[in-house]
Amino acid sequence: SEDPEIASGGGLRRNETAARERILSSLAGAISDKVEDMDGYPMCGYSKLHLEEDPVRRFCLRQCRVESNGMIRPTFDEWEQYCRETAAMPAWDSECEAYLSCTFGCEVWGGNRDAMLSLSPSERYEFLMDTKADMYAEGITKEQRCVLDKCHAYCAKLELHSCREAQYRQGCLAGDP
Repeated sequence: SEDPEIASGGGLRRNETAARERILSSLAGAISDKVEDMDGYPMCGYSKLHLEEDPVRRFCLRQCRVESNGMIRPTFDEWEQYCRETAAMPAWDSECEAYLSCTFGCEVWGGNRDAMLSLSPSERYEFLMDTKADMYAEGITKEQRCVLDKCHAYCAKLELHSCREAQYRQGCLAGDP
């Protein structure tokens, strides 16, 4: 004589549901998809792999996701870092190329787009890393920061016809100039 509830599957389903709820409640706070709960944690996480070797993170960083609180993720800074870290790839992201070459057209970055556009992928990577390190190595004045921000805002508006422009604006509004 079989228990009718178990025979019908009702008891088994309730037990599975209860077990699933116990597991989920034990993970509460450890796993979250809400930006409010992430406390500055990057949307695409951290990895020991270089971005060239990590197609999942590259795909993640190419997204624009509007969170329930209106924040766009990943942040513009995360996206720009993605651009710099993938600059050695032969099939480099066209938005990255357009935006970063525009910035090098600004006087503050040398005033010459071709300085970056004429380089091989490996040279481009080194150039982008070195020029950024050189720009910020000894600190920058408030006036330099203002000129840099104007250049970056201009290039974001000129070259990025997607959510990237909104990401840039969000970063400006949230930042402390």
